[in-house]
Amino acid sequence: MACKCGSGRIADLGAKCSDNFGVSISSQDHEGYVPTDMGIGGGDYVRLQWCLDCGQIQGKFPLPKTELEHRFECCGGNDDYPQTHCTDCPDR
Repeated sequence: MACKCGSGRIADLGAKCSDNFGVSISSQDHEGYVPTDMGIGGGDYVRLQWCLDCGQIQGKFPLPKTELEHRFECCGGNDDYPQTHCTDCPDR
């Protein structure tokens, strides 16, 4: 695997954090399990790769709006991920 910068120095990170994961998106905080739609793993595990030369996280970007962002914007800030859904979102 090579980075877009051309480097082959790709580090592969894996970490088990169970429900101790934390992330802040646009000043909204989430603590709990790793969301599965952020490109960094999911559930109990963080998993990502990054280039040791340029620092770019590897993956397919940009990502569509995540479930967590939706909850912050539409569901009254409810980040009880992924247990509850708002009634305005039948596709969730």
